[in-house]
Amino acid sequence: MKWRIFFVLVVSLSLLLFYMSLFHREKYDSALSLVVQGSKKVGLHLDNSDTANSYMVAQSTVSPNLDEVTVTAGSRSPSSSKNDPDTPVNTTDYHHTDQDQLKLQIRLGCKEIIRRRVEMSAYGQSIHEIALDYFTKAETKYHFLYCSVPKVASTNFKRMIIVLSYPEKKRKSLTKAAVNALRNVHNHPAIVPLSKLHGSPLEPPFSSYYKFAFFRHPFTRMVSAWRNKFQLNHNRINKYFYQNFGHKIIEIARGSRGLRDFMVNNEPLISFDEFVVGVRHRVIDRHWMPQTEICQPCDVDYQFVGFFEYLNDDIAYLYNELGIRDEVIQPDRISEAGHYMSTTELTIELFNKLSQSDIDELYHFYEKDFLTFGYGKDVNDPNFPFPKVQLLRRNG
Repeated sequence: MKWRIFFVLVVSLSLLLFYMSLFHREKYDSALSLVVQGSKKVGLHLDNSDTANSYMVAQSTVSPNLDEVTVTAGSRSPSSSKNDPDTPVNTTDYHHTDQDQLKLQIRLGCKEIIRRRVEMSAYGQSIHEIALDYFTKAETKYHFLYCSVPKVASTNFKRMIIVLSYPEKKRKSLTKAAVNALRNVHNHPAIVPLSKLHGSPLEPPFSSYYKFAFFRHPFTRMVSAWRNKFQLNHNRINKYFYQNFGHKIIEIARGSRGLRDFMVNNEPLISFDEFVVGVRHRVIDRHWMPQTEICQPCDVDYQFVGFFEYLNDDIAYLYNELGIRDEVIQPDRISEAGHYMSTTELTIELFNKLSQSDIDELYHFYEKDFLTFGYGKDVNDPNFPFPKVQLLRRNG
């Protein structure tokens, strides 16, 4: 009789432990699910090494019941079918670059720059003390600082600052055509370089301002600069850039006789291969110098950093954050440069013709940009030219 009672007690205890394990397993699974969803929501995977190279982005999306979902790198929006940042997208949902991901990327990239002892270029060193010229203070109620990177929609942002300087009545009467017709925007009275105010983004009162900047893949930016400054524009060459930079590049690439011939005929124009030679010999201007040497993201704490590859999405989100509602300065296209062939397509074509040594040398020159923003150097990668940091979509 006693052994039967003992048997019943053992079975009962076993069943109790079994059901308790199920209960705890359910709690464990629930907790694990939350952790997995949370990691996907952030979109990060980190291994033990705290370097920029260990930073990866989860390619999957999270459960649709979450408030925010990430868009796979290389997508302009969930409805986009073409992997091309020159194509405008719908901005009504305020997709934007995930700032948590990006700040982590910048932090890790800056550590890697120190670890690798990546030096600043000679041109960067020469302008480091006057780089405040690239910070523009908005003389309006908005209290923000914009760090202007040439060839990353800087003209459009300065047009925005000019429009915000107008009286409200004039702003309401503007058309997009009138805004796009604004010329010489870099010298407009509303564009106030911070250096003229003897201020610093690192010190009061400007350290408390909302600071933002936009960056771009170094290779597409470089191609855009070559295309804009050394190819025909409205059937004319850019005399300033040829006189100050082009002649040096031609002399390096073609020799003194080649330069004399060009001075007579103004042709042939500088090829991309010759432009690469110039960059390798450090014929540098701010339009194609490393972006990190302009806006110094390792030192300046930005409230928002956007990417040219996500330009329309990031501008829409930024304007919403700043409370800017003017329809005439809302994004509707990125650039006129891609009228015949997008800069992305042209970059792929041109870089596939370069030697590996040229590509390696260019990567070395722009290494800080690559490390800081998480760009890849392979132009044949399906996600080129998008950064690892993804868009974050806010539903509703």
